[in-house]
Amino acid sequence: MDKKNTDKTLVKTDFHIPESADISKIKEIDLMIEAKITFPELISQSPADVKTVPEYIKHLIIEETGADPYLRIRLKGKWVQGSTPEGNIEQELVYVKVPYGHEEKEIEAELKKQNSKNKEQKENLKDNDDGYIQLKLL
Repeated sequence: MDKKNTDKTLVKTDFHIPESADISKIKEIDLMIEAKITFPELISQSPADVKTVPEYIKHLIIEETGADPYLRIRLKGKWVQGSTPEGNIEQELVYVKVPYGHEEKEIEAELKKQNSKNKEQKENLKDNDDGYIQLKLL
């Protein structure tokens, strides 16, 4: 089944507004959905035979030796009142790289560091006449 881009994007109706809330006073609403995905084939097959996991392998979490690996994905969204009835919606998909029950502050630090690195790389490309080739090599 072919999915359209709108199937993957948050819309205003995804955000819960309590029945008792005064809609005119709501300026923004946050949303967070998290999924835990397991890969049974990692247990039943040799790692060399598994063809379904490579894209996610660097995001897998293994809590202890012998434990089943899993992936944590979090969709974060924010609806902000705007000039149109639909408002403005921001969304971000995050791979959570710490096991359940552990402190997640390190995630935020890692994301900030990665965003800084990406920004630096983009700035370097702007300063380089041969940016296309450099981008291809990154």
